[in-house]
Amino acid sequence: MKKKNGAEFGESEIQILQESRELGELKYKIHELLKKLIVKTELGELEEGWADDINFDIGACTIYSCGYYSQLTLTDEDGEEHELDRDLGAVRELYRELKRRAEEFDYLIQNRSLKTAVKVFEKPFHIKLENLARK
Repeated sequence: MKKKNGAEFGESEIQILQESRELGELKYKIHELLKKLIVKTELGELEEGWADDINFDIGACTIYSCGYYSQLTLTDEDGEEHELDRDLGAVRELYRELKRRAEEFDYLIQNRSLKTAVKVFEKPFHIKLENLARK
């Protein structure tokens, strides 16, 4: 038994508390990542009211996240809703997949931007020198 704030907790209670904390942190990270993805990709919907609701399509699924109530729902391709509020395994997997796709998107955009910049700025540059003021 371990004591925390004067209360005694067994190993199973401690594990439940740790998993609950991790679940809350991951749902927060998913919510913030979805906000960034909506801004970067212009995909999805962000309702910036008091509830801070997000709908984001990924594959044939839609992720709903409510920042205020810390709710997370996945609607699959058949239209069936799956509440992920207590499913740590699914939330971990969802976060990993979103993060992986966000990193892939960032890499592609950065690489494309560099290629575009090189393409634009490496073009020959000609100035008629007779039109320039001489020193």
